[in-house]
Amino acid sequence: MGFMMAFGVVMIFGSICGLLDTTAGLIIMILIAGVAGCASAWVLKKMIGVAIFFVSIGGGFFLGCFVYSFILAISGYEAFWLMICFAIGFMVAGGYLAIKRGKGVLIWATSFFGSYMFMRGWTYYFAGYPSEMQIYESLLQDGQDIELTNAFFAYMGVFAVAFIASIYTQKHVLNEEEEELAGHDDAFKNDTGN
Repeated sequence: MGFMMAFGVVMIFGSICGLLDTTAGLIIMILIAGVAGCASAWVLKKMIGVAIFFVSIGGGFFLGCFVYSFILAISGYEAFWLMICFAIGFMVAGGYLAIKRGKGVLIWATSFFGSYMFMRGWTYYFAGYPSEMQIYESLLQDGQDIELTNAFFAYMGVFAVAFIASIYTQKHVLNEEEEELAGHDDAFKNDTGN
């Protein structure tokens, strides 16, 4: 998760700054993103509190872009500043919730990430929902329309079903399995005298 977040953020930053326009720029940004991703994964593995904080901030970023896409689809209002405001606002909210709620936020953030990535995977095979980079680039180039078809709302349905199923699974099914395994661990410790 940490690798994907850092890699994605660096690549999006590179796209916004126009650093992906040349082959050399693309290769350099992929290398920088790879190093940032590896460093992020290492740090997050060592410090779970930091991991929860960054997952929440990353989730806030993608949630802000997701909400902006939904507003764009409904209203057709295209404004780069609005997308940035949503992204930053949700990043701040995610960080705040991570500090206040800690591990409770982790279920919601991972459910969002997983469902969003699952849904976005389908959008690359079937048209109707441009990638975040395509949306950023068309917002930066005034006058270029962003085309969201009715398929966008079908993708929202896929996302909603996956999100609800993921939250249910993490809260109920996996929690029951953890409790059952914890009982076995205690029994093993008692049997071995440890």
